[in-house]
This record gives sequence, structure tokens and C-alpha cells, in this order.
Amino acid sequence: MKKFTLFGAGLLCIASAYSATYTAIQTGRWNDPFTWGVSTAPTQTLITDSVVIPHGIIVNIDTNVRIDGTTAALIVNGSLTSLAYADTLLLGLGDLGGSGYITMDDGTVILGSDASLSFAGNLEVNTLMNYSSVAQLSASVIAIQSLYAQSGTLTFAAGGHLILGNNATVFVSGGNLVLNGGTANLSSSYNVVYNAGSTSTGFEINGAGLNNLTVNIPSGNLTLSGSLSVGGVLFLTNGNLILNGYNLSVAGNIAAGGLGMVDASPTSDITISTTGSPVSSLGFTSTGNTINDFNVNVTGFNGILNMGSDVTVTGTLTLVNGSINLGNHIISIAQGGYINGGGPSSYIITGDTGKLAMAVTAGASYYTKFPIGTINHYAGASVQLNPGSSSGMFMVNVKDSVRADGMSGQVISTTQ
Repeated sequence: MKKFTLFGAGLLCIASAYSATYTAIQTGRWNDPFTWGVSTAPTQTLITDSVVIPHGIIVNIDTNVRIDGTTAALIVNGSLTSLAYADTLLLGLGDLGGSGYITMDDGTVILGSDASLSFAGNLEVNTLMNYSSVAQLSASVIAIQSLYAQSGTLTFAAGGHLILGNNATVFVSGGNLVLNGGTANLSSSYNVVYNAGSTSTGFEINGAGLNNLTVNIPSGNLTLSGSLSVGGVLFLTNGNLILNGYNLSVAGNIAAGGLGMVDASPTSDITISTTGSPVSSLGFTSTGNTINDFNVNVTGFNGILNMGSDVTVTGTLTLVNGSINLGNHIISIAQGGYINGGGPSSYIITGDTGKLAMAVTAGASYYTKFPIGTINHYAGASVQLNPGSSSGMFMVNVKDSVRADGMSGQVISTTQ
């Protein structure tokens, strides 16, 4: 016990500060003294005090609780449950320990920058926010609606396990999520949003349930730490997506209005497999527009993938369904690469200014096929060079009309 004595104007004030331990003796509310068997319930902010919830006892939170002192502690071996309120459990300094149950289906748990956890039980919470750089979770965690990696690193250590609720969203704003002996079940549908401060992905992109993914990093880029498969919509709102040698697959849509682009690697495969035409174009940076394999399967009536830049394919361009509309861009199939598929139901729309470039070998016994056409019609071309000719890259496109003087003059294809 510490005593502070203040003298002034004939007034004597004596204040005492105690480090107390509150142990629940029966199920009840946090702010009810009868829950603790004392005359005063613990305060909602623990600075030096400790609160213990033994096995078999349920304490209902009916207020926001803050643990914010180096000696403060909340030990949950029974159950800590929020009532039907949006309560918040904030861990600033001190320890959150025990092996029981914390259930806050409508509440929020915030791990501050110096938060330390020894809790190894079950945590079920609507929203989990992390600012800590030292948080090591050995608990089983269910984030029902939201998981925020605001800063620092949230590590799931041995015994730790993460489950995301159906349609939950992971918000990354400069923090990191790491598995170091722990596991994650990301099979339910969920979304990931990368905001300013983010630089790279973590295990959050590895789940089979990944639906929508958003990159919104003004004046920044996002670098992949593994291959990315987006089952829903890819939003490249701000900032480029750097593939870093990994693969990109989009099965839903590419959102409109994005300012970001894909920065690919020559070893990266791109797969666009959507039911209907993506709303926005697929664009690559000028220094990252060479890829390995390019697979296009856009189903639905007149499915089209619009290109927002030039691209070079060093491996195989596979045309399964739908067309690629080049606009005024060039798609190049490098020496050694080839096109698999291509025909009336799946081809490359060149228009007047777009071009398909392919390597043609002089004296080859086969024709090099250029599966091209207009927005309305397939007009494939084949090129074969005689022996003695010069091998090289050939650029081919198709016009949507025939003119009297070849490339100019009156359009005669509509009347003849």
C-alpha cells in the first residue's frame, strides 16, 4: 500500500492505492459485487488489479473492460461472455491469461501495441483488432465478422488456431498475420482488404474460401507471398499487385474504376475463369507485362476479357471460352510459346489498332495460326513462310470492313 499526503490551505488529503485480486465466486455480471463476494465489483479499467474467473463460473460483461497496467491481469479459466451489447475488451498493458472461454459475439477485442497474451482457451469474438508486435496466440480464435491487422504482427503460435466466420473480412493496414506453429481454417467464404501501410500478403490469402480481394494502397504496392486465387472480385483500387513470381487466378470479376495494375513475372501464370465478362480490363505495368501461361475461360453470352495493356506470353496462351479484346494493345507470343485452342467461340479481337504478334519460322512444314477476329466475327489467319525467307515476329490484325482502295476509300463490304 502506498500513501500520498498533500498539504495546502489547512486541508489534509490521504489517498490509497491497492493492488487487489477479484475472484468470481458465482455466475453473474461483471459490475455486480455479488459475483465477486465483495462489497465493490472490479472497475472497468484494471491498472494494478487482477481478475480471476475460475472453472465452472460465467461472468457476463455488461460494460467495456480495459486492462492497462503492467501488473494488471484478467485470468479466464471459466467463461467471460458479453451480453447483447457491442462491448469492448481492450488489452493495453498486462496479461490476458487462462484456458477457458471468452465469448463476445457482438463485441470487440483490441490488442494494444504492448499487449501480451498467455490465454490458451477459446476466443469467439465479432471483431478482433491487433496493434501488438509481440502478441503470440495459443488460443483457438473465431473472428465472426472482422479481423484487423492494424500494425505489428499477430502470430498464431503452437496450439493457436484461427477460424473466420462466413463472409468475414480481414483488414490489413500495415500489420501482419503469421502462422508459427499455429493453424488456420479459412474454408468459409471471406474477404481481404489491403489498405495504406500494407506491403505484402500473409497466410490470409491462402484459404480456399477467399472471395473478394481489394488492394487500396495509395502511393504503394502489394507484393504476393504466395499464389493468389480470387474466387470473387479483384479490386485494384489503388496500388499495383506485384506477383513476385507467383500465380494469379480470378474466378469472379475484375472491378471497374481501379487505378492499380498487375506487375507480373516471367514465371507467373495468369488464369481468368469467369462466368460472364469481367467489368474492368486486365492491365499490366510496363515493366511487369511478361508472363508464363495465360489461361482464358470467360463463359456466358459473348464473354470478353478486355486488355488494358500490352502483354507477352512466354509459355502457352490457352483459349477455352470467350474472347480477348486487345483494344489498341498488343499480345505477343514469344519464341517457343504457342496458342492452345482458338476458334469461332474463343479468339482474339484485334480491331483496327490491336495486334497479335507471333514468331513464324521460315521453311516450317506447318502453318502458324492466328486466331483473330472482330467484335462480331471470327476471321482467323494462317501464315507459312517459304524456305529461304526470314523468320521473325509477325503482327496480324483484322479490319471490320473492306474498303475500295484496300486500307482506305469507301466501305464496300456492306453492299458487295
